Amino acid sequence: MIKIICIQTILSLLMIGCNHLEDRDASFTVFYYNGIVEFSISPTPNEFKMMCEQSSYSDTIYIDSDSWQSITSGIQSMVEPSDSSLAFNPHLLIIIDGITICLNPFNNECMVSHDGMNYYRATLDNLTAYNIKWKSGFYNYICKEDLLDFDDGIREFGIPIDYSPIHGEWNYLPPITSKIMLISKKYGIM
Repeated sequence: MIKIICIQTILSLLMIGCNHLEDRDASFTVFYYNGIVEFSISPTPNEFKMMCEQSSYSDTIYIDSDSWQSITSGIQSMVEPSDSSLAFNPHLLIIIDGITICLNPFNNECMVSHDGMNYYRATLDNLTAYNIKWKSGFYNYICKEDLLDFDDGIREFGIPIDYSPIHGEWNYLPPITSKIMLISKKYGIM
């Protein structure tokens, strides 16, 4: 009888451990500057990633499985940019499944690394970049006029229904950062 209870306990613990790993795989990190920050010298992707690693999470946001699927499939479908910007000014960092993506704030141009060190240029489609910025709360730190003028995703899909500007209708904030954990509702504990 004691053997059966021990075996049941071990199996239960193993099942809990496996479910926990599945939950971890259904999340990713988005790190960004709150607002649009202009640098005299932009941080490199590795410097930006180091800033993220040294920061604590400021929020956890659960997203619906359709948005999750849209973001993950869009990341898998990144393409080389047809016309690359001369200057690269990262404002968002996405870490998902061992891939590090530094994203320009408006034109969806990225620097991507699969090994954490070597980066290449790529471009996210408008829907993927839009969903990442929307679901992580990035848009809330930018005034509506700037979103309408500069963001390709906003021009195509419109201002998100839950857009709520933080600190009023202006975007000149100190370079404060946010580190967000996005978790799929399919896997998260609700």
